[in-house]
Amino acid sequence: FGASATFSFSAIGNATGFECALVLRPTSRFAPTPAPSYAACSSPDALKNLKTGSYVFYVRAVGPAGVDPTPPSYSFMIF
Repeated sequence: FGASATFSFSAIGNATGFECALVLRPTSRFAPTPAPSYAACSSPDALKNLKTGSYVFYVRAVGPAGVDPTPPSYSFMIF
């Protein structure tokens, strides 16, 4: 079994939904962090069976004007 993390989020304005992405950072310090691959999500978003490592969680609001071009992110580690 792996660890789990739960994220809660909200938007101000005309958001009609959210897209989230979880990126596992590479273990080599010279390797670039992969680009996020977004999928529809809702708050709270529960991530389960996480392996040991360093992660970045991204969430972006979706609305009539498209997606947020500067989504917030949260970095965390699982030991």
